[in-house]
Amino acid sequence: MLAICRGIQILNVALGGTLVQDIPSQCETTIDHDDEGARNSRTHEVEIEPDSLIAKAVGAEHVTVNSFHHQSVKRVADGMRVTARSPDGVIEGIESTDEDWWVMGVQWHPEEMTESAEPWDRGLFKAFAKQIEA
Repeated sequence: MLAICRGIQILNVALGGTLVQDIPSQCETTIDHDDEGARNSRTHEVEIEPDSLIAKAVGAEHVTVNSFHHQSVKRVADGMRVTARSPDGVIEGIESTDEDWWVMGVQWHPEEMTESAEPWDRGLFKAFAKQIEA
């Protein structure tokens, strides 16, 4: 499963986790997570856990992503783990702790970045395609 933006939020809540309902009013941050610029504009950094599915997929531990959300994962559901965060601590990626269930969730919109020079976002889709072909 590949969950994007609202998908990561729905996945987390469906499994028993919670959400930050409004990042600007509930989190101390100087990052605009709900950027009104071009959808293919990279707006903030994300740090990725080196041993994660996301890091393997994007081929990096530090990426810059686009951002169009005012909610985010708060308490991570049992069976999931945080694998990516923005510098302000907002959760940007989660995945399953069950090695038999391939699931990756990201808060940004990689589908808007497939024509960028950086291969990061296309790597997420390639990893997902590889799993569904297996």
